[in-house]
Amino acid sequence: ALFNLIQALRDHDKELAEWIDGINQAAVRGKIKTTKTEIGKIKIIIPDELDYEDFASSLMIKIAEVNKNPTGTTGIGSKLGKTERKGSFTRIFKTLCDYTLDVLENNLVNPTFEKIHPAVKIYQKDALEVEKDGKINHNNISHCVRLGLLRKAEKRSYELTGLGHLYKVGGIDFGTLIKNQLLTYAQATDNGLFYPYRLSLEFLLKVREISFIPFAYSLFSIQFNDNGTPDIETAVSVAQAIIQEYPSIAITSETNKAEILTELNEHHPTGFNYNDIWTDRTTTGNQFRYLGRHLQVYDDIIEFDFKTLKIKSDSDQKILDLLDKSKDAVDRKSYEEKIWIV
Repeated sequence: ALFNLIQALRDHDKELAEWIDGINQAAVRGKIKTTKTEIGKIKIIIPDELDYEDFASSLMIKIAEVNKNPTGTTGIGSKLGKTERKGSFTRIFKTLCDYTLDVLENNLVNPTFEKIHPAVKIYQKDALEVEKDGKINHNNISHCVRLGLLRKAEKRSYELTGLGHLYKVGGIDFGTLIKNQLLTYAQATDNGLFYPYRLSLEFLLKVREISFIPFAYSLFSIQFNDNGTPDIETAVSVAQAIIQEYPSIAITSETNKAEILTELNEHHPTGFNYNDIWTDRTTTGNQFRYLGRHLQVYDDIIEFDFKTLKIKSDSDQKILDLLDKSKDAVDRKSYEEKIWIV
């Protein structure tokens, strides 16, 4: 009831609205301050046994979050057109696929493997095409190649790998397959191979947890350094700086987003546009969600609630063991043939 009243007053009182915008910006930065007598536009009377400053600070933070926008405000995310959802930053960080693992298994991999016989190694592309609702799925074969289940052979033909044969005969289930492949999956770049999931675990060991906006400016934007290796040190320092400077960045009001974005872009060589950071329906947001959902396959070490990706407490040694155990399977031949996870 209190916050409904404040919202109604905000909609009709310009000075109150400006005050709320101010405390929202302070809350985003973790710099809410109160005095012994007032908290700005609102006066409160509480029993003497309660700590006034603690109560007032908690109340201001809640106002900064609940009453941050005028009634009827619509975030730009709901207005994005299809062509506006493409990210504005050329990146090297890319997940294995832009699908959940359930979709990858049930819509792409398994329909393809229904067409495969374990005694046959070579298949023409046409023989592996999958149709749904009268339309050919153009992603099923390429994603089986990405997973190391198929490899390109001669023109328009594909060969079943050792791992693909094992999967076909039931020697490995999909969950175990994914656990095996993510930490050895690599992308070819101009500077060499890039291992997004290995790097993500190394990154999380240093930052412990990450929300979307720090992720966008750090891990999502990582580049190779002058030594030809991914610059994880810079990614970690950027993430830590943003987390420290904006501990409550998720509650930023519409009024304050442009200013905060300008400050955030000082941490980036080219800067992000408004949509990339303040909506979660662009490439940037999708990559955060797919990374989190993919890493959840390691459910004994990873937690992801769509807002925060973090490693579980006391899981550091488990992560180090996984990275060490998989390090000899990171070449392409091993990726297509070797089971290291069991």
